[in-house]
Amino acid sequence: MNLSEHIDPNHILEIAPDEAWPEYEGIKLGLIADTHGKLSAQAYKALEHSELILHAGDIVGQEIIDELETIAPLRAVLGNNDYVGEYGPAIGFFDVFKAGNLRFKLIHKPSDIGPYDQDVIVFGHTHRPHFEYIDSQSEYGKTLLINPGSCSRSRSSYGHTVARLIVNHDEVVYFALVRLDEKRI
Repeated sequence: MNLSEHIDPNHILEIAPDEAWPEYEGIKLGLIADTHGKLSAQAYKALEHSELILHAGDIVGQEIIDELETIAPLRAVLGNNDYVGEYGPAIGFFDVFKAGNLRFKLIHKPSDIGPYDQDVIVFGHTHRPHFEYIDSQSEYGKTLLINPGSCSRSRSSYGHTVARLIVNHDEVVYFALVRLDEKRI
């Protein structure tokens, strides 16, 4: 997996919820975690035009799934505040899938990630945004770790957040943290 020259792994691009997606080719992924039963209008707006939404757990309510599915298809996992079977059999504790040519793992707790053998791992639980490109056991020898933060109960100076990601074949061409309120570092 490659990171596009547009992405600096040492600096997270921060944008507002109403900022348009860039015109890069690829699959537009909206990333969200730790909704805890609340999906603000800003979070909804930030995820509009996603082609796939990934929810990294602590959904806390079928209405969140229903609302996100009005935007785009949804892949989600259970968090420590969700219950097995609550959202049907398709939503478990982890999900492994491909987007473009990249292998993704979606999980809630970072302590449960296990081997770093996927190209992109999206997680939640900490309520803190995280973006890190590490050496790994994946096919490309690198794994991108992403936590979109929390759109409902922030535990960071970033405030309430979601994230956007665009993948094209085997490359991540865009990543941005969407700040949903005016809280600043």
